[in-house]
Amino acid sequence: MWLQALLCRHEYWVRKKDEKGLLRSYAEKVSGMSRAQVTRLIARYRSDEGLKERQDRRHRFHRQHTEIDVELLAFVNEAHETLRRPATRRILERESTVFVRKEYERLAKLLVAYLYNLRKQREYREKRLRYEKTRPTQIAIGERRRPEPKGRPGYLRV
Repeated sequence: MWLQALLCRHEYWVRKKDEKGLLRSYAEKVSGMSRAQVTRLIARYRSDEGLKERQDRRHRFHRQHTEIDVELLAFVNEAHETLRRPATRRILERESTVFVRKEYERLAKLLVAYLYNLRKQREYREKRLRYEKTRPTQIAIGERRRPEPKGRPGYLRV
């Protein structure tokens, strides 16, 4: 690990306190970690286990889709102007069964709720950019002009 190489190269444990602080602030700046994180890593380096890559212990479900599936979903949504999810799923099922297109099989089996999650993903949003022009309004909002009283006294424009 990078921090371990830094500590070994500069012989961190034989340095004076101000030099250790300088090395620590350098490690914070370069790595982008907080002071507490760097301190924790240095303490772990000093312990018996040393600094090695930790295994991620969080539970994660396996992905039910691939990047190609996300591209296909973006293509279908673009072709059909982003229908509701049940209608989109029905289109995907028809592509798989009626038109016998193998690439749509995995998408056809996904739950409708999973399509919501796919549409939120960064990969999907990069593929499917949707722009809407600003529509002009019929009412002039915030237009500044002097009132036209048409000869009537006490006319107030609101």
